[in-house]
Amino acid sequence: MQISNNPAGRLHALLREGQSKPKDKPASEIWAEILDVPKEDTGLLLRRVGHVLSLPSSVKEAMSYVDDLDHNIYLRWLSRVEASFSILNFQMAWKQFIERFDGEIMYGIEICSDRLSRERPEKTADQTLLENLLAKVNELLDDLDNTELDANVWFYIYDHLIKIKEAIEEYKIRGIKPLEAVFEQTVGGVVLSPELYQNSQKTPSGKRFWEVMGYLAIVVTITASSIQIGKDVVSILPPPEADEKNIIEQPKDPNNKKPSNLEPGKIIKT
Repeated sequence: MQISNNPAGRLHALLREGQSKPKDKPASEIWAEILDVPKEDTGLLLRRVGHVLSLPSSVKEAMSYVDDLDHNIYLRWLSRVEASFSILNFQMAWKQFIERFDGEIMYGIEICSDRLSRERPEKTADQTLLENLLAKVNELLDDLDNTELDANVWFYIYDHLIKIKEAIEEYKIRGIKPLEAVFEQTVGGVVLSPELYQNSQKTPSGKRFWEVMGYLAIVVTITASSIQIGKDVVSILPPPEADEKNIIEQPKDPNNKKPSNLEPGKIIKT
């Protein structure tokens, strides 16, 4: 499934996939198939379906930023979709739900997707990079179970790895924004609590975590003008031995353009 660069495209793709599923099965089974949820994990299923149910409002918000748009035309389908979502329950036959999304509704969502893809496109991630990142995250999560770390460092690493894992697994629903948010929160956490970064760099698991964050930076397409990624370090973060002021600086060239220590195209080797 190719992931769209806007919420309307993701909603359209999920509904189109649903239209190809057997209509006599319970809605819970079909949603579990579409959203890659184990059948017995009801909590996870509820959360992911909740993200799907929020897509129409995300479409409405994104369309509000498009100039010269008649919302009465472009969003004519919205009230019917919201009504269909409001009657959803997991015990109903899939047919009762999915057949409410007729050609008119699907066309209206598709038209919104086309407009947003041209005027409000989101970043998209390379699928292979996402799969590689997920493998790195799962491997480190497994290793954390047998690793002795300072409790604060352990929970810091674990919490961020879980957020990355969830964002990757829900990428087909939510797009890249949750992954970008995790990266921004992690870097912001270093600014607010530099001692966590310094302490984590003293351990093999901590260093591997920052390698994962470097790989995440690639996935969310941070450019070389903003960040340089090496095997063990993200240059916008302070070194482990940062002084007490914890000031993060990026030297600039005389023309006040790109940081002088960064070379375009020299992003990573992991």
